[in-house]
Amino acid sequence: MRRRNATKRDEDSWEEELALWGVQDIQDAHDEPIELWEEHLEVVQWWISIPGFLKFNGTACLGM
Repeated sequence: MRRRNATKRDEDSWEEELALWGVQDIQDAHDEPIELWEEHLEVVQWWISIPGFLKFNGTACLGM
C-alpha cells in the first residue's frame, strides 16, 4: 500500500496523541516481552493470524 509522506501537521498531531496517552519520548520506549499463559497461546496465535486484525502506525499499534 502506498501512502503519502507525513506532513508537519501530521507529525504534530501524532505527538499530541502520544502525549495524551502519556508517552513522553517514543525514542525511550523499550520492547518488553508479554508473558502468556500456555492455555492462552492458541487463541492469541489465532488472533494474530487474522489479516488486518491489528492496525499499526509505524511501530505503534493503533488497536484492533
